[in-house]
Amino acid sequence: LTHGCPVVTTPVGAEGITGLDASSVRISRTADGLARHCVALLRDPARAAELGRQGQAVVGENFSWDLIMQRTSAYYHSLLHS
Repeated sequence: LTHGCPVVTTPVGAEGITGLDASSVRISRTADGLARHCVALLRDPARAAELGRQGQAVVGENFSWDLIMQRTSAYYHSLLHS
């Protein structure tokens, strides 16, 4: 996701990644579904590129180092003032 590559995964692979939806990743529970998603993206490079951009945006919005530092700092601040 970080590198802008389109991602096809299972629900378990997407677990815990805040902000993912159909515009940023393709998810399927079955091997057949995963294969269909991969073939569809290979046949539509523009859609694959857009999926990659959307996934990259999700990572930037939810997992940037600035955001991680803010959350970590707020957590430690809450511990010090509890």
